[in-house]
Amino acid sequence: MSEKENNLEKILKDLELDEVLTSVKSDGDRSTENFYERPLEPPKRRNSLSEEQNETTEKITDKPEKFRKKNNNKKKKPSDVKDKKTKDKKEKHKKAGLKNFFAFLKSKIKAVPPKAKRIILIILAVILAAVIGAVAVSQAKTAYLKPYETKYGITFPKGIAEDMCDAYGSDQSTVGSISVGDGDRIILSETLNALQSHTDYGTELDSEQQFKAVSVTQDSTNIESEYFTADAYINSSQKVSVSDLYGKENTYQVVAAFYVNTNSLDDNGYVFPYNLYGDLTEESFDEYEDKIYSRALYHTEYDLNYTDSFLTVSTQSKVYDYCNFVILCKKTDLDFEKITGTTPNERIHYPQKWYDDNDEHNPYWLASKWHPTVYTDKKHTKTKQLIL
Repeated sequence: MSEKENNLEKILKDLELDEVLTSVKSDGDRSTENFYERPLEPPKRRNSLSEEQNETTEKITDKPEKFRKKNNNKKKKPSDVKDKKTKDKKEKHKKAGLKNFFAFLKSKIKAVPPKAKRIILIILAVILAAVIGAVAVSQAKTAYLKPYETKYGITFPKGIAEDMCDAYGSDQSTVGSISVGDGDRIILSETLNALQSHTDYGTELDSEQQFKAVSVTQDSTNIESEYFTADAYINSSQKVSVSDLYGKENTYQVVAAFYVNTNSLDDNGYVFPYNLYGDLTEESFDEYEDKIYSRALYHTEYDLNYTDSFLTVSTQSKVYDYCNFVILCKKTDLDFEKITGTTPNERIHYPQKWYDDNDEHNPYWLASKWHPTVYTDKKHTKTKQLIL
């Protein structure tokens, strides 16, 4: 380097030092000695994060009451906390159980050979389809009730026949229907048709009791004109159909017809129990058979059998205003064979009033006043006499 260049560098260094010294002196009373001799101070220790948070908290709490933020979180009761913990625990266990089950199922399926795995999947698919189908069928079975429930505002019995819904909606004592021959269907109810359970089991229409009884109004049927003579009986259908609330239908065949007074004063203080019900004892049944034979307007080819089931249908007579006209029917098959042979009864047992009105002697004036004895339990160990 040349001498000229060295001198230039020296001048520049001197100029820089003088500028620094001048600026320091202008700031205060510090000298160049103080500037160079003052030792450097170590950096101050920075507070930790927790200390800074504490300081911040102290500053917040030092605020006046009106500037403090209100805490709206109410303190929970121990019972609430306990219930929540229990609920969360149960939910956790439930989820864990399902998770473990599916994990177990998955592991088992993985361990199964591919061919067997396909079979298992097919079986599971079939089961799932069956479950879904069962739910759909169950809903479909009750879907028809929705309009009727809306219309009448009541709950209908499960399984009720749709053609009985309107009748039941109007009268919840409805128990079924009856039709005689080709006549219109007549709705039956416990209140209007005097249906009772009669014993400690079963009801009139859906039980297997030996005897059942219903009554129908005079203007709802023409059974008297169809069955009051032997010739009319032969020309009739002899058919009575009875359906319960759920659509179960039973067919009966008319086997006898008779008149009975409704007021005991018209027959020496007695009303023949035409509307008997229940299971008769054999002895009482034999007595009943004798009474029907004497009261029947005509005799058919059928002889009453203790093992048969019977139904009596009664209505107010249009011929004798003090009597009911009654038909006795036996339970039979839908396609039963009609009875074609009948014999008029030449010695009918009428109520005493009939003999008085016709100025005739009553040949049955000494006849016993029969009352049915029925069993009151399914095992036929208990009995009672019905006074109707």
